[in-house]
Amino acid sequence: MTSEKIVHSHQLVITITQDENADVYWKVLPDSAVDSTRDASYEELAEAGAPLAALGTRVLFDLLSKELISIALDKANNHIWQKQLIQLRQLMTAETPALEDGSIAEEGEAMVIH
Repeated sequence: MTSEKIVHSHQLVITITQDENADVYWKVLPDSAVDSTRDASYEELAEAGAPLAALGTRVLFDLLSKELISIALDKANNHIWQKQLIQLRQLMTAETPALEDGSIAEEGEAMVIH
């Protein structure tokens, strides 16, 4: 940030929601000033004197396509799956000795390991 007076500020809000079924939805909303420029080209905006803050926000809004957001969510999902796989491996490693000696069988049950 700066200690100088702010002369232009624009917002781009990305909202990602996940429901109880793990379905994910998103929306990308620019502020009203940037939204009102959807039909103008970058060149037209630059010629009209659009500030870098507005033009940069508009470019970012245009770049945030469905495919790019899907890539970001896929990358995040991969990290979640990696963590779960590590936890599963640790659990399986911890239970292996119990499986080998049959100690995890419930009382009164016989366990046969082939």
